[in-house]
Formats: sequence, structure tokens, C-alpha cells
Amino acid sequence: RDRANYWAKGEINLLSSLNILNGAGNQMFEPEEEVTLEMAAKIMVNALGYNYPALENGGYPFGFLTQAQKIGLLVGVDQSVTPLTRKEIALMAHNALDIDMMIKSVGEADEYQVVKGETLRNRFRTSQDIQKYTGIVTATIDTYLDTPVSDLSDNEIEINGKIYQMLDKSFKRFFGQNVEFYAKEDTASGREIITTMAPADKNEVFTFDADDIKEVADKRIQYYLDDKGKSSKSLRYQEDTVLVKNNRPKENWNEGTVSGTSRGLITAIDNDDDGIIEVILIKEYTSAVIDDVNAENQMVYFKDGFTLFGKKYFDLDPQDPEVYITVEDAEGNAVTADQLEQGAVFSAFENASDNSRQEVIVSQSAVSG
Repeated sequence: RDRANYWAKGEINLLSSLNILNGAGNQMFEPEEEVTLEMAAKIMVNALGYNYPALENGGYPFGFLTQAQKIGLLVGVDQSVTPLTRKEIALMAHNALDIDMMIKSVGEADEYQVVKGETLRNRFRTSQDIQKYTGIVTATIDTYLDTPVSDLSDNEIEINGKIYQMLDKSFKRFFGQNVEFYAKEDTASGREIITTMAPADKNEVFTFDADDIKEVADKRIQYYLDDKGKSSKSLRYQEDTVLVKNNRPKENWNEGTVSGTSRGLITAIDNDDDGIIEVILIKEYTSAVIDDVNAENQMVYFKDGFTLFGKKYFDLDPQDPEVYITVEDAEGNAVTADQLEQGAVFSAFENASDNSRQEVIVSQSAVSG
């Protein structure tokens, strides 16, 4: 390897001079080697200034791992993964941005203190300030908790009644949850853009199959935790709990709305850490088998007289601007008409009251019986 011209030479030298990196010994560094949890923990603990207590508690590796756990570096990180993936490193780096740093006191030997508000994120801020917010995700282009938002685009989201733009459309998956997010002003659109988002600690989210429901009674949902039905969990809800079925809130719903779900997924969200479910999301699907596809006209036809959204066919490109359609595979990848095949399973999340949002999952796997 050409060490003199290595692309990260400057960064390595800088981090070494700041005592954040020590290398493999004898002033040698191995930047192409795989990174373990212990290595990443030491680097980030050092960067945040907590190397002094880490060394006092045993040094590398356990002193640094203990310190990383204590200050919140490892929140959400899968510590069983070795070597670390980019995902786990990114989670640690994200956590590191908002941890109060430990700073050595001026003029005092070996005196350190944690400075409230002195974070890497604040140090990295530019003139275009990024602000931290919290709130409940109340609407996306797909769905809403209370009132539909007209003209909401695919890269916009509503939090506590205010509309933001998103850099990452996947933030929609936090619908109904209490989130912490960072946003900055966009002068072109006049709206704030969300740069990062994550569920707040006060959330508890429970997801289970409709088939696993044991009983719904006395404002409790009880469902089985295992296939043998030997253990179960009970969730409490209340009068004002919002129930959203296939992307649309249901008024005057009752126990039968939940217990009568025949197939699909149920997600229950406690978004304020009070032990009571505030939001219930039901995704119940109807499935048909594809008989034929006309890719040119964007039409899909079904076998055996099956109907979806009241029709024996599905129009992938309706001319109605009020209808928003997504067709994806089981992994969430967009699927086009020319990718659909005869015999594939076409599953739709229908809502008889409002078909303006049509969501479909296509699978090549099928079972009989």
C-alpha cells in the first residue's frame, strides 16, 4: 500500500495527534482492517473526552465499553455483531452527536467535568442552525391520526400539526410514535427540513399477527407470544385511543374491530410511557392471484373472479390525481408492471370508506389449502 498517498492519511494523523486514535502499535495504523465494538467504543469515548474515567475503570477494552454504555453510545446498537457493520457504526456516531462532552478544566491537573450542552452536534453547527424537536407523527401522505392533510407530498410529514419536509422518506414508518428529530430552515420552500429522526425513549411499540389475538375485552387486547399459546401479553387501551385501519382512522370502533381482523398485522403504540396504548394500527389485507398483466396499459387481472377495491382488475396508473398507489415487494422495493408475473400473489390493504390510498404487496411465494 502507498502509505504516503493513502486517502485518509491526513485524518489519521489528526486523530492520532488528538489522542483519539492509537493505532496497532509502533505508530502503525491498519485502516483497512475490520472494526470491533471495543475499537469503535474506544475511539468515540476518546472523541467525547471520556477517556479519563474509562482508563480509571480498567482501560481497554472493558473500561471503554463500560463508559460507552454509561453515556449512551450503545443505545440501539446490536452488540452481538462482530465485526461491526456500517449500520452499527452509524448508530454509535448518531448517538455521539448529542452526548454532553467531558472537558478538562483549565489550569487544573487531571480535573474533568461534563459540560451541559457542549455536544459534537453543537460544535458542528453552521450558520444554518439545526434545531432539535420532539413530537407525535400525526400524518403522512399515506395516513393520518385525526384530520387528513390535503396536498401532502411523499417527502412531507406532519408532526404535532406542523408540516415538515424529509430528507429520508422512511421516517414515515414512525407514524403515531413520539419522535426526536432535527430540522433546519429551507429558504427555497419556506419549510423546515428534517435531517434525522428517531423514536423517543418513552415509546413502546408492540406488533403481532391478527392470528395471535387471544381476546379483546374490558379495554384490553391479549395476544399470544408464542406459537404454542403458552404465554401471552395484555395491552390496555382507553376511550380516546385512536384506531387506524388500512391507513384510515375508524370512528366509533369497538372490540370487534380488533378481534374481527382476520389476517394481517396489528401495531399498538404507547407513545407517552403511561402503560396505555394511544394508537392502534391495523393492516388487514385481501389477496388475489395474478392471471394476466398488460404492462403497456398498466393493468393487472386476477384469477377466479377475485376482486380488489371492488374490481376484478387493478389499474397501476389511474388518471385520478386523488388516488395515490404504491406497489412493492415483500422487502419494500417498488415494483413496476413489467416485473409482475402470472401466478404471483397480489395483496392489497383495502378500506371501503376511502380508496384514495391504495397499497399493494406482491409476492412470488404462494401456498395452497
